[in-house]
Amino acid sequence: MKRKILIIAGEVSGDQHAADLVGELKKFDGEIEFAGIGGDRLAAEGVHLHYHLSQLAVLGFSEIVKHLPFIRKVLKHMKQELKGGVQAVILVDYPGFNLRVARLAREAGVPVIYYISPQLWAWGEKRVEKMRRYVDLLLVLFRFEVEFYRRHGITAHFAGHPLIDQIPAEADSAEFRRAHDLPPDVPILGLFPGSREMEVRKLLPVMIAAAETVQSRHACIPVIARVSHLPAALYEDALSGRTAIPMVENRSHLLMRHAHVALVASGTA
Repeated sequence: MKRKILIIAGEVSGDQHAADLVGELKKFDGEIEFAGIGGDRLAAEGVHLHYHLSQLAVLGFSEIVKHLPFIRKVLKHMKQELKGGVQAVILVDYPGFNLRVARLAREAGVPVIYYISPQLWAWGEKRVEKMRRYVDLLLVLFRFEVEFYRRHGITAHFAGHPLIDQIPAEADSAEFRRAHDLPPDVPILGLFPGSREMEVRKLLPVMIAAAETVQSRHACIPVIARVSHLPAALYEDALSGRTAIPMVENRSHLLMRHAHVALVASGTA
């Protein structure tokens, strides 16, 4: 009988990390069936997606309220999936939604593995009790997190930061610049506004304004990390009336490798 695992990644970065994890797990057991919520990377790994992460990409109270009926529908669906013979659930980052799924999994008696835990040590310990009640195993990115969670009675293991493997230690800067039509010797200022629509809508104009200020004082070229699942108009609107800025699509880690300075939306990076 095949083992079934439910995996949920609600953001682009989480989708990539989750896909890498699925790929490694398949090396140990190629018969595991994966299904859940994610993006193109998880789909490419053969995970059956009940919902694409773009359907859950909301940010801010007003956006959450507007999408509340749909979010409730998704949670109800996940509750049914957890009752359908799932052996474990893997939750990747995205705590606002995933901790609700963790509670449903606990009620269904399904073990919960949380990969890339909420940064409770940085923005408050309010959710620690939820983690202790609903999560069986935490896989954390930083060594100090192990002790932090263990102090709160939560089993945690250090998994290492996935960006160590994803950002190449050695990369050809000249080739990168040629591929994206960038001047050969000007320092690169990377702009990383995130992967959610409201996140990009709010942060990118501010980042562009900041980049213009930097350019007025220092020689540099700003480059925007763009994600393909968001509409092109979102980026075009932010640049309206401004000098065009080159973009790198779906290769944010490569841009990060070659940037001299980066403005980055809060997240895994």
